[in-house]
Amino acid sequence: MSERAQVREAAVLAAIEDLFAIFAAYPLQPVVHGCPHCITEHDNALLHSRPLRRLTWVELERYAFKALTTWGSVEDFKHFLPRLFELIAGEEESVIDSEVLVGKLAVGQWASWPAAEQGAIRSFLMAWWIKTIHARVDPSEFELDGGVPWSHGGTPADHVLCCISRAEADVGPYLQAWLDAQGVEPSYHLAVFIWGNLAAIQKGRTTDSACPEQPQMEQVIAWLLKADTAKHLEKAAERYWDSPYVILILQASEQLDSLRQTFPPKARP
Repeated sequence: MSERAQVREAAVLAAIEDLFAIFAAYPLQPVVHGCPHCITEHDNALLHSRPLRRLTWVELERYAFKALTTWGSVEDFKHFLPRLFELIAGEEESVIDSEVLVGKLAVGQWASWPAAEQGAIRSFLMAWWIKTIHARVDPSEFELDGGVPWSHGGTPADHVLCCISRAEADVGPYLQAWLDAQGVEPSYHLAVFIWGNLAAIQKGRTTDSACPEQPQMEQVIAWLLKADTAKHLEKAAERYWDSPYVILILQASEQLDSLRQTFPPKARP
């Protein structure tokens, strides 16, 4: 792992520690009440079977899916939140739908939570996002369709941006962080994101099929169609001209230029 990658990983770990510190004010209750037809004593026993930081998806999977709908209060969710977020940001593949889990923030009306709690969550989301868009991607992980990469499961940037959009009404700061990011990897992630969502964008729809009709995704499309975004990729292609990704990045920039002609300003989302 490079020194910069270590710094980004440290930022995620620090954000997680901050979550544990902030939400330590919400202790585990003797019983996490839920729908009597859905939640069993065994389910509750799993939540109490280990200290919070040692809980795994084995104990938390069912709770993560049912939290705030049929199982537990907002205070209960706040207790488990640090560990749940630690797990989805970890290297081990999550068995829970992270988009559903992060979306629980909106269900719990987190915009009304104390400022310190909101700040800790946003720090985590941003650190997770920065780590994601800098991650090295092996092009062989994606199939080639007409010379461009795509994946049945979407890209890491697709996934995390969709998670964030489930919680944040304004994803602008995360999109700006994408443009501000240094190195070829963020530009490569952006190029793959464009190619992977090109068909949807051409139809004027939201970018990620897992996030239909969300204003946040319309915000993403509007951002993609800005001249600055295409220019950013063009400059990245010039800066990293010797990268194996340069052709893909340059072609993505050209695609955005073409899309702007398809969607004149008044017709854009």
